[in-house]
Amino acid sequence: MKNNKSRSSKIILFTKLDFRLHILLIDILRRELLENLLNRNKNIGRIDRISRFSLAVVAAVLYSTKQITGTAAIVLGIFAFLWILTSMIGFSPVYSLLKISTIKKNRIR
Repeated sequence: MKNNKSRSSKIILFTKLDFRLHILLIDILRRELLENLLNRNKNIGRIDRISRFSLAVVAAVLYSTKQITGTAAIVLGIFAFLWILTSMIGFSPVYSLLKISTIKKNRIR
């Protein structure tokens, strides 16, 4: 019985740690997003924006035709919302953290 209690306390501790890490990551992304929105730094190019929007449309079609249901539908719905949001504002906090930009630079010939 003692083994089960220590095991369940380890699971609870892991869950609390996992939750705290998620909150920390969300806070970092929120700060990065607000900072870049205020500075108007865009890091998503035209093709990337179109592909994100297209993926969101595909997710919506899959959901509306009941090809996906349950947890998969919820997760894909969240991603679809994020894809539409980032394609509309032209900024991705993940790209910013990784120092990625898909905007083409003008080349001087």
